[in-house]
Amino acid sequence: MADKAKQETPTGVTETPVDVVPLLREQVVRKTVGGIGRTTLWRWIREGHFPKPIRLGANCIAWRADDINQWINSRPSFDAVEA
Repeated sequence: MADKAKQETPTGVTETPVDVVPLLREQVVRKTVGGIGRTTLWRWIREGHFPKPIRLGANCIAWRADDINQWINSRPSFDAVEA
């Protein structure tokens, strides 16, 4: 990752660049993890098997894309067993 150097804005204020993490809404999350249903998603969250969302507003939640990718990568691989 590139070194985060402070940058001066046109107004003369010095700012440090911030990494922006994409946020995913519920429908995208459900499709991303295999087309699971809404009830399954919330059961997994309640049981601690899936990352909790973050609240963006009174009626708006989303998941950090990094959290979802980490969860997907933590899942065991399927090894096909020959019959």
